[in-house]
Amino acid sequence: MDRAAPAGRRRATPAFTLIELLVVIAILALLVSILMPSLRKALDLARTVVCLNNMKQMGTGIAFYAEDHEGFCPPSAYQSTVEPTMGYWIAVSPGVYAVTWQQSAAEYFVTYRHYQGGSMMNPQTMVWHCPASPVGVVGGAHFGHYGINQQIGGYQMQPTLDPKTKQLLGIPSPASKFMLFDAGCYVVTQAMVKAPAWPYYYIPGYNPGNVAMYNAKYTSDSIDGRHPSLTVNVLYADCHGETTPVDTVIFDDDRWAVP
Repeated sequence: MDRAAPAGRRRATPAFTLIELLVVIAILALLVSILMPSLRKALDLARTVVCLNNMKQMGTGIAFYAEDHEGFCPPSAYQSTVEPTMGYWIAVSPGVYAVTWQQSAAEYFVTYRHYQGGSMMNPQTMVWHCPASPVGVVGGAHFGHYGINQQIGGYQMQPTLDPKTKQLLGIPSPASKFMLFDAGCYVVTQAMVKAPAWPYYYIPGYNPGNVAMYNAKYTSDSIDGRHPSLTVNVLYADCHGETTPVDTVIFDDDRWAVP
């Protein structure tokens, strides 16, 4: 005769054996290994999209700047005796400042954050920092992670001379002319990125012969690139963005040329 279980006591439930636990862990590890490449690709794509969005916001800011400045784009850099209060700038000498295009157009950027007291506030949210760049946002690339085509922004560090910026609406075939790039410097030229004179003069993913840069912190960005398959995000003069193979960016002379 079977005895009934005492009141208030439950029949014991079989536990997992060690082998069963190891099998479950192995299955989970296999699933993770299968999913990781897809997750990595999704993360890379998300960073690329955020980067393009940054550039489109900068393009909108440049367009607004041009509207308020007789159609002219912000200069790549110019000298000023008035200390800037926002954006990026360089103290060239006491009372003389080199002001970059990011500073000139900063107030027009949607996600602009002040640059004060020599340190950036909330740098991760600043529109001119690429989330895919391995170079740090605070001590990283030479004034942001994006550069302007010098043929559009001009370059003139003498305060009495015209920086020779282009009028945005006067650029011929704007849909095929480079305006902004993923870059290590705030201003870039085709000759500059083909043969960098300084470590930050580069387009990510292009380094002739994989030559070590002067400063190691730029090497990964200049050799390995930021975006998948050595692609570069580019904003054209009509303010549309594209992800473009780095070789196209470097060697397409017509897209660089802005008469």
